[in-house]
Amino acid sequence: MRTGGDYSTWYNGGLRTTSYFHNMIGILTETIGNPTPVEILFVPQNQLPRVDLPAADRSAEMALPAVCGLCHHGQQGGSRCGIQISGGVSPQHLSDGRNSIARGSRDTWTVRPRMVSAVLEQLKSERVREERDSDLARERRLGEGAGGAPLRYWEMLRDPSQRDPRGYILPSDQPDFLTATKFVNALIKNGITVHRAAASFAVGGKNYPAGSYIVKCAQAFRPHILDMFEPQDYPDDLLYPGGPPRRPYDNAGWTLAYQMGVPFDRILEAFDGPFEKVGELAEPRAGIVREKSDAVGYVFQPRAQTTPSGDEPPSIRG
Repeated sequence: MRTGGDYSTWYNGGLRTTSYFHNMIGILTETIGNPTPVEILFVPQNQLPRVDLPAADRSAEMALPAVCGLCHHGQQGGSRCGIQISGGVSPQHLSDGRNSIARGSRDTWTVRPRMVSAVLEQLKSERVREERDSDLARERRLGEGAGGAPLRYWEMLRDPSQRDPRGYILPSDQPDFLTATKFVNALIKNGITVHRAAASFAVGGKNYPAGSYIVKCAQAFRPHILDMFEPQDYPDDLLYPGGPPRRPYDNAGWTLAYQMGVPFDRILEAFDGPFEKVGELAEPRAGIVREKSDAVGYVFQPRAQTTPSGDEPPSIRG
């Protein structure tokens, strides 16, 4: 049950969690026990049913037949129920995909822990200031700002510079464009549509060379796109106020573009250009080994070489 699990949905790397970012059902089930009989320990607080623990835990010796029975009735049965409820392709999941496309086509905001923390700090500072003022001054200020304070706090969560991007551009003149290609192929394998610039173009006053990759957010799997590009903002999950952080069960979260060191630009406005959809997988341009009759060897630099203009493929000099 949910409150009995130490894992969270910050880790987008398993069949369970990745499904959530693709408008699908993801179920993780585990059954205690192994072929060698084990004793199920007695947990007093799990003897009282609650909203996600309808049946109390029982202390008993668990042997292989009981484990198989739990697997059959619990895990397999739960999976079959999920399939029957969804009816193949659920209209709700189709609606989620359409909503993602619509959200990627307009200004939206994703509320993150650091944004909420900023609002709480502002509220705290204003309360301290009010306590320092006299009752008369406080009443006058509250009267003048009646009805405006909630809107002001709400607007803190709608900072135009913090809105979600309409898309991302990966310039083809970055030093290690081969890794950028590997990154976009990971997106393509996860159902993300990627475009390539057929010619040079400009967005927001910046010029981009031909061959650059473009990932627009108006897609059904937009949540997965954001999770692969946006930095993880893990909340301050403390054991108690001022105490140590609660240890996560697994990876607290990761951003693949950051892990692979891929430079990209975050585009906040709608944009377009001479873009063509990448087919099954993106293929980097072939390099050139320039022949020299007197060459005694070749020197390879530790990063991929790409010409700034992007007009020629990289070369290896003798």
